[in-house]
Amino acid sequence: MQRYVSSASLRTLLGNSSFLSILLILTVLAGWSQAQLPALLGTLIDSAVSTTVSSVMILWYALAAILVQILLWLCSLLATHTSWAGTNALRSALVQHLVAQPVAFFRSHGIGELTERLEADINAVSGVFALSSAQFLRAGVVVVTVCGIVVASDGGTAAVLAVYIVAGVLIVAPTQHTNAALWEDERRADAAAFDTLEETLAAIPALQSVQAPQFAYEILVPRLTSRLETHRRASMQSQWGAIAAGIVNAAGWVLAAVIVIWRYRAGTASVGDAVALLVYVRLLNGPMTTFGTEYAALQQALAAFSRCDEIFASPTIRADRGVRLPAGALSVQLEGVTFAYPENDGFSLAGTTLSIPAGLHVAIIGRTGSGKTTLGRLIANLEQSDSGMIRIGGIPLVDVSEASLRQRVGVITQDIDVFPATLRENLVAYNASITDSAIDLQIAALGLERWYASFSGGLDTILGGGHRELTPGEAQLVAVVRVALRQPGLVILDEASAHVDPHTERLLQQATQLLTKERTTITIAHRYSTIEHADVVVVMSSGEIVEQGTPEELSSAPNSQYAQLRARELRGVL
Repeated sequence: MQRYVSSASLRTLLGNSSFLSILLILTVLAGWSQAQLPALLGTLIDSAVSTTVSSVMILWYALAAILVQILLWLCSLLATHTSWAGTNALRSALVQHLVAQPVAFFRSHGIGELTERLEADINAVSGVFALSSAQFLRAGVVVVTVCGIVVASDGGTAAVLAVYIVAGVLIVAPTQHTNAALWEDERRADAAAFDTLEETLAAIPALQSVQAPQFAYEILVPRLTSRLETHRRASMQSQWGAIAAGIVNAAGWVLAAVIVIWRYRAGTASVGDAVALLVYVRLLNGPMTTFGTEYAALQQALAAFSRCDEIFASPTIRADRGVRLPAGALSVQLEGVTFAYPENDGFSLAGTTLSIPAGLHVAIIGRTGSGKTTLGRLIANLEQSDSGMIRIGGIPLVDVSEASLRQRVGVITQDIDVFPATLRENLVAYNASITDSAIDLQIAALGLERWYASFSGGLDTILGGGHRELTPGEAQLVAVVRVALRQPGLVILDEASAHVDPHTERLLQQATQLLTKERTTITIAHRYSTIEHADVVVVMSSGEIVEQGTPEELSSAPNSQYAQLRARELRGVL
């Protein structure tokens, strides 16, 4: 129980459920009112049997019955609203927490899995959070009220009903006590299957090109089979609760019939009392059914709570806590930095030491797998080193606030995300504090006026989603303007001009040269042409720096790897 009391997901739900207290009050009132109706009905029947029933009594009973239905409707309405408000807040909080996760988190959690958690798990919570809670509360109020009313009229009957209720709970409860763990297994299997399905669909063109549909089948089927088996076990366990509740309800009707016949023959109960008792048993059947069916849904919700709490428990990258980076160009120092990807053997970086003075343009080259891209990701704090020290602007990277780091360090890679939104929203990345005039100034400063004029709607041009589609080169230009608007002191270019047509490449090179002017620049070079303007070249091999110097110095050393790469005219991947 302590596990759920301290649940971050539950706290989020409760903190965003403004109508929950009203719902609980109305639920108590509805349960109490519902338990009064059988007594009113019994009195009405006795009046009709003994004397002429009055129209006033019929009217009061009708009004009471209508009032109960209105209360039940209001409870259902408020429960639905409360549930949606709380779970929407929970989904939003989970998304914000995921956005703040380090890159390493997403290596162990597939996008399909996380999508399933945000959708199916929260839907499971939504189905029971307010509605089932209200139903459990109303069932408890009905039971207590009915027992109180029956005690006042006949203590023996009340004692029998109390035994019936306790016995029913003891029969139904054991069928569900382990079901939360089963549903948690089912949710994990469902997320794994969803993740595999998403990856398989994304790979269909590649699978078709090599005529390997069987490969997808062999990967996906075991996940779907696991999902089916875990769902079957959890569902079957849940069904036992419904079956047990049905048996208890049937026994309740038999018990009520026996009591009614016995009391009526003994002359201790009128016709109205007999009818009221039968209606009371019908009311008590409701809580038993609720306990048998809603409790199963509650088990699914508890499993979903656990999975949501797993996300909340994962540590996030620091945001505004920490030191702000200084103004101007930023220096970079690496001291004995090591890093290894968990899924690979050996180090991607092995004790790397490098010093980049502020304002310098450094090109890092090397063959595929040499560690150059990893080095850039570590400096940008997209990955965290296993050991060693990285300083930016003289400040240890671990002490720099994430907000300051993203403001002062700009990263442009080969793959640029373009949001299905306006050009303005794409350029400012939804930062409302950046004005249109500031955008116009940066576009002019980067020499991109003619490119910008190609957007017929200007900054209001909608990108993607069937509207204006950007070429890879144009997406790179959008990224350059994004970075320029933040006025960074360090720019990291991971071969931003790769896969770009010659015309756009010239435009992009011009814009990046203007962007990097008077700023520290690190270019992760895959092509020789991109390092022509570098002040210093760093050559990497097998996770180590093997050479560094000016292009002229390295070119003049005939045995250097740089000279060999240049002599071979490797203008493709270095």
